[in-house]
Formats: sequence, C-alpha cells, structure tokens
Amino acid sequence: MSFRFLRKGAGLTPARIDMQAEAEPLLRLPAVRSHALARSDPPTAVIQVITECVQLLPHMTDRLVADTVLGLRMYAAVYESQEGITQQMIRRLQDDAVTTRRRALLLHWATLHRALGADPAYQKPSERKLRGTIETRVFHDLIRLLLNRSRDTRSRPPLGASPSVGRVVVIGGVAIDHIWHVEQIPEAETSTLAEGYVRAPGGKGVSQAVAAARMGLDVSLVAAITNDNDSYEILDHLEQEGVDTSRMQRIPDLTTPQTCINEKPRGDSNAAVWRSNVQLDLNHLAKHADAMSSCDVLMVTFEIPKPVLYETLQLVGKPGKQSPIAIVTPGQPYSDGYLPIDNLGQIDYLVAHWWELQKFANSAGMGRDPEKFSKDLVGRGLKSLCLLEGRDSTIYTGTAVRQISAALTGHLKESSIARDVFCAALAFCAVGERYTRGAAPAVSTARGDSAIRWASAAMGAFAKDYRDRESLIPTTPKVPRVERELRELSERNMS
Repeated sequence: MSFRFLRKGAGLTPARIDMQAEAEPLLRLPAVRSHALARSDPPTAVIQVITECVQLLPHMTDRLVADTVLGLRMYAAVYESQEGITQQMIRRLQDDAVTTRRRALLLHWATLHRALGADPAYQKPSERKLRGTIETRVFHDLIRLLLNRSRDTRSRPPLGASPSVGRVVVIGGVAIDHIWHVEQIPEAETSTLAEGYVRAPGGKGVSQAVAAARMGLDVSLVAAITNDNDSYEILDHLEQEGVDTSRMQRIPDLTTPQTCINEKPRGDSNAAVWRSNVQLDLNHLAKHADAMSSCDVLMVTFEIPKPVLYETLQLVGKPGKQSPIAIVTPGQPYSDGYLPIDNLGQIDYLVAHWWELQKFANSAGMGRDPEKFSKDLVGRGLKSLCLLEGRDSTIYTGTAVRQISAALTGHLKESSIARDVFCAALAFCAVGERYTRGAAPAVSTARGDSAIRWASAAMGAFAKDYRDRESLIPTTPKVPRVERELRELSERNMS
C-alpha cells in the first residue's frame, strides 16, 4: 500500500480515489469498508478514515505535513480564525498543485505551527528533505495506523488472549544485507570477482519473522529501527510479508545497520556486521512485556544487547501462567563469551552452530568436544540444544543425544538464512495445527523428534530451492513446500 499517487496534484479527493487503480488497496481496507457501510460511499470513507488516522500521528508537525500534502484541509477553520494567517496563505495551502502547498507550508512554517498552538517538532526543512525523508516517514507511520485500525475492525483478539490464535514474537535486529555471490571467499590481501550482488532487507530478526509469517503464523517483530530510507524499506518488506511492525522501537537520526555477506554457490557464507548503535533498550522492552510473556512462541537472537536478552528470558520464566516456548539463536555471539547461564532453564531450544558455542566454552578441552560441552549446557538446565552442522541436526536433551538428517541437497552450512528457516519451522511445530491460519498439516502438532525432523525438512527445502533459485534473493518456504520435502524424504528412506 502506498500514498505515492496521492502525493501529487490535488491530493486526496473522492474523484481521484474513484479513478485511480492505485487506490484499490485503500478501498479494500476493513476499516474503510466498515466506515463505508455505516456512513458514506467508499471514496469518501477513505478520506474520513485517513483523516482520523492523521489526527493520531504523534506530533503536530507530522499532522500538518500530512494535511498539507494530501490536501485534507483539516485545519481550514482554525486558519480562518487566526490573526496572522491571510487569505492568500490559505489559498496557497489549498491549491490544486502539491508543490504550491508544500512551498506555502515551508514559507509559513513557524506561523502555521503557532496558529495550531504547537512548537515545530524539528527545524524548518528544505523542500528536498520535506519531499524525501520527512514525507516518507510520515506516510509510513500513517500506513501503519491504517493497518492497525483495520486489524481492530476485524476484532482481532489481543496478543495471547485467545487459545485459538497462535502468536509469535521475534526479538532481534534489522539490517540491510549486501550479498556478494562468489566462487571462493577471498583470503587476506587478495580479491575476487563477484558473480552477483543483491541488496535486501536482512538481520536475523527480520529473517526469522518473515520465515515464520510465510508459514502462516501471526508474527510481531520487536526490534530497534531508525528513520532513514533503509529503515522504511525494511518496514515495507515486513508489512508486505504480513509481519506486525507496531512494536518496533524508533531511534531517530542514526543509520540503519548494514551487513556485508560473501556467499559461495552452495550457501556457505561469512559476514561483517555494522550495528550503528541502533539497539533495543530496556524501557522499550518493558512497554511490550505483556505481549512477550503471553505469546505462544518467543524467538530471540543475540543481535540485542545483553541486558535486553537477560530481561527477555526473565520475562519468559515468570511464574503464574503458561510461558511461551523460547527459541534462542546465538548468531553473532557476544565478544566477551557471554552466555546467559542463569537463564538456561528458560530456553526451550537453543539453535546453534558449533563455532558459535565454542566461544562460550570455559576450558580448552571442552571447546574441542561438542558433545561434552553440549551435555554440560543441558546439565545446567537447558531443555534442548539443536546443533546444526552440514546435513544433520544433533539434538541434546536431558535424556538423550539424537542425530536427525536435515536431508540437505548440497552443503548449506552457513547460509545467512538456513538457520532462520529452521527456527521458524520449529515455531510452527510448537504452535500446533489449531493455531495456524487455514489448513495445516498434522505434523504441525509434533513435538520432540518429529518437530526437529519437520524443521530440518524446512531447512532442506530452503537449501534445494536456494540452489535452484532464479533470483539472487533467497525465499523461505511455505508449509506445502515443507510437507512435500518431508514426503520425498520419507519415500527415499523407504526405498
């Protein structure tokens, strides 16, 4: 959904909405349909609903920008009654050309704010910055308000309120990935030609949230994000994939984190991450504590600061009600070898590669022995450890060590997304058949080995599709694709 076509000419008018094919997503919104049935024709309902959402924007400056660019005339009566606002100013603010309206807003920036009894949220920008950065941010916020309004119209139950709805909360990071496809990852003081390059929204928080949403789960992402164009690209991607972004923390005036990934033909990769100080904080976590403690599955990555990770696991372990299933991935391990030993009992599945866990070993001997170290973690209270290595998943629990084939085609050891697919599939199994949207396979109610096998099949399906991909951007599998992979694996094992 986009307001781009409305940021032209006369703005938001019934005639333009009725004639523009781009207005169809607005007309289909449940909030607009409900409004139209109760009060007015659909084009007018669009204007009424958008006007109501503009009034919910947090700053008067943002409301003023939206009103001027869309030509809503929300404040016409106020302007008429204010000294210092001339008829010529009002005519220019209501002109049919959006360029004239913008320039009037900028020319009288302080005067218009005073007329509305507010201080500007920021200094008067240039026209270029108004058209680009500020309008883009304002209309992204407006889109989210419209989507949330439509969710409310459908009487969607609050997070965790109904046992018939499965909810997943992902707590992690966002980034823009820069992926170079190379035959060999270059060694120090050498270079190589890349066979392909792609730039796309990434970060383990984003990847896990999208992978879970593509499996039909109801997913919210809790992550820190800034206000540059990269962040809005990430938000667009999440919303197109059906991920709820209303719980994101906004940290203005920073740069979105960036990741440089060198990836070989079969998916093996390495990465360098620049965080840019865009990090979740404990205050924001506290605002959404109820949502996290009452969801069905909580997926957490080590992209968040250590105090936030510690507090998140504390929330999971609070007594008095059923806790969410916690799936934790130590991607990008903390540099000081930190592992939340005191909170291992709150983790249902720790999904890791051995190279990550080696950083947490408290002795050289244990760091060379995956089985010994893994059993030590389980002995300290960890419920399950899933070690993903090559074609197999090795599962450590309090009673057994089991190896389950991932059925991978080719070697997909360190793909930037393979492990995220595994975690999303594990969440799908944990939520169960009665929590998914639409028809779900019976295996979705599986626990233990069956759940791990299903998650491994999901990773195998991703590996095959990634090998045969036509696009350079990896696409995570949906449920029918995983089910097909699982059937093929079963048939191979029986033959």
